[in-house]
Amino acid sequence: MERQSMVNLRKRAMMNENKAKAFMRGLKRLDSIIIYKQRQLEELRTQAEKITAEMNPDRVQTSNANSRESLLTKIADLDVEIERDIKFYCIEQRQAMGLIDSLEDSDHIEILTKRYLERKDWGNIAVGMGYEVRQVYRKHGRALQELNKLLERCQ
Repeated sequence: MERQSMVNLRKRAMMNENKAKAFMRGLKRLDSIIIYKQRQLEELRTQAEKITAEMNPDRVQTSNANSRESLLTKIADLDVEIERDIKFYCIEQRQAMGLIDSLEDSDHIEILTKRYLERKDWGNIAVGMGYEVRQVYRKHGRALQELNKLLERCQ
């Protein structure tokens, strides 16, 4: 019976750690989505420019006009979507910064900030802090545990 309760405690701890990690990874994911959509928007704008350049003012070309109009609609819709995503990202980022800044250990703050807000890789974080990558992994795990405690208090 005692072994079973230890297993349950460990599972709960892992689930909590996963909540903190999922929250932080969500920021990175949202940032990647925004970047992807911005690239799509640039491609659509380039296509619209090509169609505009191909249009001959002397002849009526309804297919080009229709495809240009369709592209302009897609551009406008995607632009609105990106703006909405950026606003949401800013809100989430402020929440993350607030949570991270609430941590007591300055190494934990630095690691989480560099990893999830600045999107640095483990090697760069380790070099910048003067640690081995293995040490950064360990401190990162502890930082997530501390962040989890904060998340639990907020709920």
